Amino acid sequence: MNQVPDFRSVFQDLWGHDPFPWQAMLADRVAATGWPKAVDLPTASGKTACLDVAVHALASRAERPVVERSDPRRIWFVVDRRIVVDEAYERAQVIADRLANAQAGLRRQQRREGTRVWRTT
Repeated sequence: MNQVPDFRSVFQDLWGHDPFPWQAMLADRVAATGWPKAVDLPTASGKTACLDVAVHALASRAERPVVERSDPRRIWFVVDRRIVVDEAYERAQVIADRLANAQAGLRRQQRREGTRVWRTT
């Protein structure tokens, strides 16, 4: 049985604050019906967090047989600003580093104690 916490909890653990409502709704939609064809939002609305949604969706279904997984393993950002590309890369690195340093047993223990496991100082 997959024990990945809900998206809001994972986001809170990673970044120390709640996701924007649209980010949580996107995560719920991806979990229920899959990805929309595009995510088109204004500048500075937190679109880079689509990475978080993608990682959470993949982790949530990781224990399923490969033939039952429908989520894409790649996410595309179509942008016209180099800084957005750099920010997306940096965010992906932070997520990867924190997940690599998280241990299931330690995570369960820290959840019982009310501390966050993925936060780094």
